[in-house]
Parts: sequence; C-alpha cells; structure tokens
Amino acid sequence: DVEEDLIKLQTILKELLKIKPENDPKLIALEGELEKIITEAEEEGINREEKINKRKVIIFTFFTDTVSWINNFIRDKIANNPKLKEYKNRIEMVSGTMLEGAENKADAAARFAPDTAGRPEDENATDILISTDVLAEGVNLQQARHIINYDLPWNPMKLVQRHGRIDRIGSNHLRVFMRTIFPAKQLDSLLNLEEKIGKKIAMAAVSIGVVSPIAEVEGASRDFTETRDEINKLLNEDASLYEEGTNSSSQTGEEYRQTLRKVLENQERKEEIINIPWKAGSGMRKGKYQGIFFLAKVGERPYLRFVHADKQWKLKYFIPLEDKKKINEQLDLGDKKLTDGELELNKNHIR
Repeated sequence: DVEEDLIKLQTILKELLKIKPENDPKLIALEGELEKIITEAEEEGINREEKINKRKVIIFTFFTDTVSWINNFIRDKIANNPKLKEYKNRIEMVSGTMLEGAENKADAAARFAPDTAGRPEDENATDILISTDVLAEGVNLQQARHIINYDLPWNPMKLVQRHGRIDRIGSNHLRVFMRTIFPAKQLDSLLNLEEKIGKKIAMAAVSIGVVSPIAEVEGASRDFTETRDEINKLLNEDASLYEEGTNSSSQTGEEYRQTLRKVLENQERKEEIINIPWKAGSGMRKGKYQGIFFLAKVGERPYLRFVHADKQWKLKYFIPLEDKKKINEQLDLGDKKLTDGELELNKNHIR
C-alpha cells in the first residue's frame, strides 16, 4: 500500500512540476490588471502623491504559499516589464504564519497607507501589498484605491470584509475598484466538490460524535444554494453583495460601516450623527420583530445586543434572577459573575 501511495504521489508531483509562473493564467491576468491600474493612475493623477495613491493595490489570497508564489512572479515582472517600472522596490507581502520575507502586519500597513494606518512620520513606501486574510479586518487601508482577490473564498462575505479595508470612511477616492479572478471554467465543479466534501465530513463527525476536524465545516449539512447564487452574481459583475450584504449570514461590522458611510454623504445627517450623545439607543423593526439595538465598545472589542420590545417600545421579555447561572454560562464569564442587579432587565434600561 505504501509503495502504491508513493507511485501516486510521484505522479502528482510530476504534474505539479509542469506548472510554471509564465503559463499560469491567473498570474497572467494579474499582470494585465496591474498594467491597467498603473496606466489609469498616471492618466488621472494630478500630482505624484495622487498618482501613487491611485495605483496602490492590495492583493488578497487565502493561502500563505500563494502569497509567496504571487510575490516572486510580480517582482520578476516589475524587473522586466517597462509598464510596471513604477512599482519597483515598492512591493511587500504579509502573512499570518511565518513566511520568509513577509513583513509585520502593522508595519507593512503603515508603509502601505501611512495616511490612514500609520503615523505622520511614516514613509509612503509601498504600492503593492500581497496578503492573506490577516489584513482583511481591523486595518485602515483606505489610502489605496484597488483590491484584487487572487482566489475566491468559499464564504462570499469574506470579500465584503476584505473590501471594507478601502471602501470606508476617510477614503479620498471618489471610486474604489474590486477585482476577483475567477476560475470560471471550473467554478461549478469546485462548488459541487466543496459541498460533497463538507457533507461527508459532517456525516462522519456526527456519526462518531466529534467536532469536525476541518475549520468552517460544521457538524451538519450546509446549504450552498445562496452561496452559489452570490458567487455567480459576482462573476456577472453584480455589486449588490458589497452594498447590501448577504441573506445567508448575520449582519457584519462591514455592512454597518457601509450603511453609515452612505448616510454620512448627507451633510445634514452627518452633523446629526456626530452630535448623538453617548448612551443613545436605536429602535428597529424587521418583519414581526421589534426591539432596541445596542452597540458598546469595550477596549477594542465591540458588543452587539438586540433586546425585544413590545409595540410601545417597552421591554417584552424579562429574565428571572433564577436564570443567573444559565446566563453566566452562556456569556462564558469565567470567574467574573454578573450580580443580581446587573442581571435584572427592566424598562428603565431602555431609553
């Protein structure tokens, strides 16, 4: 059996060795897009600083190895393609795991977008940033104008998180551009393969009563219908995912930020929002549900809560004090337990 496995592995390796950067269609497409980006920046930029900001691009990929693969290719092309000469010595890569040549996340972000992610003394030193999803959240990179998704994440909402790095309040760009390189000819087969693998793993996990050994594959079947529809919309250049989010997942921080960004375009509403006092609440209705939505930030962590209310906007549900133990377990507070006073919810908490 081991000898048979070795033969199979050698066969796979032989095929893999045939793959060269110069005949990788995705890399070729990437080079073409970088040429377009730098040409547009030169034509539209009024001065050197504006040209630099308009040509800044973040290239996202899921795998650390792919970060290195892209980096080596682009550096070679910059050295040999006159159209990409402005990018010379202005490229960095970032990864969540140890990768030779990769930069620290915060330092790389500061060099790439010193106006929004750095300090006044930071040098504007980078135009191309190649990264895994380690930079997809919590970083202000809106000094850049472009994002290229080199590969397609299975969860389309990851694209919204990535694009929230540049499509956010504080951007000086009237328009930002999101590109995704699709494996168009294989897309449907890849989605079907993911679905089959996910179901088999889920069935195996349930049958022996263990948690799925692979991240993001739960112990139950997953419905890929909405995901497939969303991906096909992206393929057809339908931007509704970035504007409206998706019905297949809960509201994300990026969706709230995009809603806020649109409202702030109205100067009158902008002043009104800026002057909202602390401890303000917000009422909302969605279908048959009605209640108060609260958002609090403790340190760097946001806490979101929705409390059901009746038609008079009074508290609809009361949590008895005897449920204290259950609530503490759900909140996973460890040794810090809520007091009776903290647990008691009543209408005085709703403003």
